[in-house]
Amino acid sequence: MLERELGVFFLSYFRVFMLLVLVWWVRINFGRCKTTVNDLVILFINNSALICHAPAEIFKRKSFIDGWRDASIQSEATHCAPESIDSCRYFNTILHYLLNGYGKSESLAPHKMSLLVRLLIINAGEYKEKHRDQIRSSGYVIDTLEAALWAVWHTDNFKDAILLAANLADDADSVAATAGQLAGALYGLSGIPQEWVDKIVDKDRILSMAEELFHLAPEETD
Repeated sequence: MLERELGVFFLSYFRVFMLLVLVWWVRINFGRCKTTVNDLVILFINNSALICHAPAEIFKRKSFIDGWRDASIQSEATHCAPESIDSCRYFNTILHYLLNGYGKSESLAPHKMSLLVRLLIINAGEYKEKHRDQIRSSGYVIDTLEAALWAVWHTDNFKDAILLAANLADDADSVAATAGQLAGALYGLSGIPQEWVDKIVDKDRILSMAEELFHLAPEETD
């Protein structure tokens, strides 16, 4: 297992390194590439894999191992940086507990797992003691994850969690979307303000698809 993890870790960084080399080569030889090295780094460590993660875990909620594996696969498809992969794995773990009926305190308690250092600090619950001005709500995947967890931890209902997350500003929509996945798993459909639900475009179709995804979940294979 350790050998495989080290292999994935090396491969992830190797991919990013090769892409950075490619951008550098294009800029040197053609001088017309507007994509900077910083832009490329941000592309692979932003929050895009995190903010749309919940459907995968809803489908695989009966198997922790399957959900954990799919969290890695989903991130690696577009965001192969270790920060993104580990954030999705950790996020998936919390969703797994919430979707299987555990409460907020149990789900957001420290979990035994191997993670990058900053994610280990988040897993330990440091964010729970932070004040608003200590929370960064940027598009960097670990910032987004921590901000969403902070918003859910410091509220006791869906509406307040989303409003608190959105009003952190910066990458507000992504932080609110991430918090919404957690709050939705915690409080359920009935916890969402009805006036918000009524304004959803194609509401009935979305609800039907969500129910189908939930009921088609394969049985546990752990």
